[in-house]
Amino acid sequence: MNLTQLRYFIDTVEAGSMTQAAQNNFISQSAISKTIKQLEVELDVKLFDRNGKKLALTKQGKVFYSYVADGIKLLDKGVSILKSNSDYLADKPISILFLVSSPLISQIVNQISQRLPNVRLNLSQHIQPTTDLEQFDFIISTHKYKQRTNIPLFTEEILLGGYKLAGNVQLEELQRLDLIALDTSTPLRKYLDDFFYEKAIQLDYRYETDDPATLRSLALQGVGVCFIPKVSWKEFAKQIPTAHILPTPPMRTIYLSQSKGRDDSIFKQLTTELLRIFAVL
Repeated sequence: MNLTQLRYFIDTVEAGSMTQAAQNNFISQSAISKTIKQLEVELDVKLFDRNGKKLALTKQGKVFYSYVADGIKLLDKGVSILKSNSDYLADKPISILFLVSSPLISQIVNQISQRLPNVRLNLSQHIQPTTDLEQFDFIISTHKYKQRTNIPLFTEEILLGGYKLAGNVQLEELQRLDLIALDTSTPLRKYLDDFFYEKAIQLDYRYETDDPATLRSLALQGVGVCFIPKVSWKEFAKQIPTAHILPTPPMRTIYLSQSKGRDDSIFKQLTTELLRIFAVL
């Protein structure tokens, strides 16, 4: 079985006759007929019912056509991409928006550079509320987006971190701590506000900032206690005493949101690599 046989079979089905398929391929009708016959002999099945000049797929022919047609389309798409731009994989960057887990960027990029050295990345963290998110191939977020493929990466506990901690903290005790928090524009703060609202707990934050790096610096200086996503901020969690929030700690899920408008090979490879990286965090 070869590609020519499969293409002539597809062409015959779609043209409705061997004569038309032969004309479309600029060959003789006998050449098409011979090729189809060779394919039937090799498969040991009858692909067409012949009634004079009329052709109809047999039951086996219909099954075979459904698989071959899909395979030929994928093959043609791959060839088209490579022919349209031989430098496609190297020249087309992939854009990733980190709405959460930005402390992991350097680790992620380091591993990607080792395993996919030809990949070019555009990395974003801070965007305006009016930014069109469709421009990003991947979004790492706590949010699921419509019209995109959303894959859960991991679920992480939100810890407390600070030098003023003396063990695990009960929910009601949070109101008595000097809390440092990100402002209400950030995904972490929005998640925590929703969590504590459901628990009927209202917190009074002593310090607020829109910059996670500033928050971490203040906590390291001993100014107060902050919330620490256990996985996303794992390196920071190693630098400061941490505690669990009891009896029900906040838990959030991080998603990899993929654009449905791009499905080339480098996009698929990067998807696989990102899933591998997050699986071992």
